[in-house]
Amino acid sequence: MGPLDEINFLAPEIVQNPFEANSLARKYAPIYKVPQMDNTYMVFSYEHICEINAQPLLYSSKSSSPLLGKSLKNKDCIKIYDEGWPQSATLLTNDPPSHERFRKLVNTAFTFAKVKRMESSMESISNKLIDSFISQKSCEFISQFSVPMPVKIIGDQLGIPESDHFLVKEWSDAFIDLIGSMRSDEEDIANAKRVVEFQHKMKSYLDERLITPTNDMLSDLAHAKTDDGVSLKTSELLNVAQQLLVAGNETTTNLMSGGLLLLLQNPDQMAIVKDDRTLIPNMIEEMLRLESPSNTMWRTSTADSEINGINIPKGSTVLLRYGSANRDEKVFENPDKFDVQRKFTKKHLAFGHGIHTCIGAMLSRKESAVAFNLLLDRLDNITLDANKNDLKRLPNLLLRGLEKLYINFD
Repeated sequence: MGPLDEINFLAPEIVQNPFEANSLARKYAPIYKVPQMDNTYMVFSYEHICEINAQPLLYSSKSSSPLLGKSLKNKDCIKIYDEGWPQSATLLTNDPPSHERFRKLVNTAFTFAKVKRMESSMESISNKLIDSFISQKSCEFISQFSVPMPVKIIGDQLGIPESDHFLVKEWSDAFIDLIGSMRSDEEDIANAKRVVEFQHKMKSYLDERLITPTNDMLSDLAHAKTDDGVSLKTSELLNVAQQLLVAGNETTTNLMSGGLLLLLQNPDQMAIVKDDRTLIPNMIEEMLRLESPSNTMWRTSTADSEINGINIPKGSTVLLRYGSANRDEKVFENPDKFDVQRKFTKKHLAFGHGIHTCIGAMLSRKESAVAFNLLLDRLDNITLDANKNDLKRLPNLLLRGLEKLYINFD
């Protein structure tokens, strides 16, 4: 028997805690054929993930597993999707040269200057959220802070009225559940309804922006034109808005909650950052590396290929395990240690690598830096509530995040 023969990387317990299994895979099978899935390979090492991402036409995103996953084979879901607009290949599920057309348009919404201008809004939202629970000396951090903070920011940028901000998380969770988790057919149907609800709501917001332009990302998209002067189709606009919605809040929520847990589990590191706030940007990078909120991404091989001596047949699904690469012993010294002063000689892959690097990376970093600075200012002696926490992770192969995080503080 080989060292991986008894490991099922899809098993709930491994999804919850994959680190030991990932380490074994990096050592014995950095390119691993998954026995539980047809024609599917997992890639665990930093080197080989970068190699694959450098060849986007050989390892395609466009021909990968559909954005809506197995629900596209569910007749009830298909009927629901027919009431909306079809999924278009724009960013996440697209390849060059078409991908470049959309990426260029969206990049204008995430410039350094525009993200910098959002900083005062981030501070205001963060302070209001802290005000709402600080007198209680305890909170469930995810529902009371790390979800609503990025939701309010991306909701505003996508032109979603504040009265509808509660829908942002519901829509975002629906998209994520449909592509990355092991949900029942009934749950897929409920999520499909949310996708179509999002499309119709967003179409109404887009129509408003076409008549009356505003100063937000959605207005920029509604009026955007490609280099050849062509406006985006409705299905393309909705697909881009959908991906902005997810990129603008899911990663940040999971980064902030997982990052706070790292600080609570490493009080010596929290003390270092409290004394020297200039370390916060580096601390955010270390949190990203260890938490890897975007834990796995997929590609499809468009031709027979070979990686590290392993043959990958044409049409194979290739799962890139970013969370494993970010703890690769060959790249990061003492990789399981949380070190806010770590010297990054090589970049982590928490936001992906290559042409599909996350479009919301700059926004996520800024939001998290603002949030942690204020949290460390306003909350003292933060501790885990031992009576309430089980520290379970969401049952999702692609994204890694805590379900709940109860804290006490002065």
